[in-house]
Amino acid sequence: MIRGHRIKELLDVQEFIEKIKYYNKKDITCSPHTFFRLSEKQRLIFSCEDLRNIILDKVPVQVGLQYNGNYAITYKHKKSFV
Repeated sequence: MIRGHRIKELLDVQEFIEKIKYYNKKDITCSPHTFFRLSEKQRLIFSCEDLRNIILDKVPVQVGLQYNGNYAITYKHKKSFV
């Protein structure tokens, strides 16, 4: 794994939720890289709109700050979706 993608530190989930609570869907853009960590099946199921809803409406299991300055956010999912 490239060092930049590794998690440098774990962040408090509630602090992350507080940080994004004033965001709305138009504030979140999707690029081809948005789907990079998803499996092929997940890429067929989840649209950009779905991912925006997950980020804004679901509580993450874990939030980490990567060496590259990006967030790595883990959400609980149903096995039937992957």
